[in-house]
Amino acid sequence: MLRAISDHRKDATALNVANGSYRTRVGNPIPKRTTKVWKLLIEWVDGSMDSVRLAEIKDAYPVQVAEYALANGLLTSQRSIGGSTRS
Repeated sequence: MLRAISDHRKDATALNVANGSYRTRVGNPIPKRTTKVWKLLIEWVDGSMDSVRLAEIKDAYPVQVAEYALANGLLTSQRSIGGSTRS
């Protein structure tokens, strides 16, 4: 079980806000999947720590991940963390 999210990082391939979506032929914006390059430093209840990909943990601990993201200014909107919620 998760005790806390301690830190986060992204690799060089992470998309910035300007490149986080594309437009369909009719002009509708579609968010790109942006969770695969973010990692969260997780502290487990047994005291161990792991660096876990956001895509792997956001569904198991959605409230904790969202609270961490809001508290650390990682969201550009409150719609979802990491861009698209589609797999």
